Amino acid sequence: RTIDAPLVEDTGTLHLQTGAPITVSGDLDLGSGGTLLVDVDGVGATGRVAVGGALGFGGTLETVTSFVPTYGTTFLIATYGSGSGTFDHLGTSGTQYEATYGPTQLTIAVLKASGVTLTATPPGPTVSGQPISFTATVAAVPPDTGTPTGMVELFDTGISLGTAPLDGAGHAVFVVDDLLVGTRHLSAEYLGAPTFGHATSSTIDRVVQKAS
Repeated sequence: RTIDAPLVEDTGTLHLQTGAPITVSGDLDLGSGGTLLVDVDGVGATGRVAVGGALGFGGTLETVTSFVPTYGTTFLIATYGSGSGTFDHLGTSGTQYEATYGPTQLTIAVLKASGVTLTATPPGPTVSGQPISFTATVAAVPPDTGTPTGMVELFDTGISLGTAPLDGAGHAVFVVDDLLVGTRHLSAEYLGAPTFGHATSSTIDRVVQKAS
């Protein structure tokens, strides 16, 4: 079916279901609060939506599948006259995608899955001002293979403590000596790479005691 130029803002969602693609005669503009929800099962050569004008996107791209797609699988989402914008990429069952704006079409490709574990040395409670070494280990989740590259960000109760690069073995090390007194809640987020999707570790608690 053909629709005019929709504008999806705030909490609005445009759901592109399976079947014949939607044709947009003008521009398709999704604001920062909008969501494009796409069923990718059986996506054909014309994608889910054919836009006569520009595809502008500042919101969230979500996908729905009846299966878990494998690394490297590519889906054509939309064709258009011109494109612009950035995305948050969400998927089904943890699947993450990399979106590519070509000159006339938007495609998404499945990334490899990754997992993160966070450990601390020394173990047990520490005194304020005592250095603590946190190691984030990032690895591919089978059946995906390879060693992730890129950056890891460390958080204390939701507040960023900085980033560190992964080494050749998939480790990122942070040395912290200024945690606040009390029970701190540490987690690490892998920020992703061209072939690997991002991932977040489980939270570990760390008791920091006041120095005497």
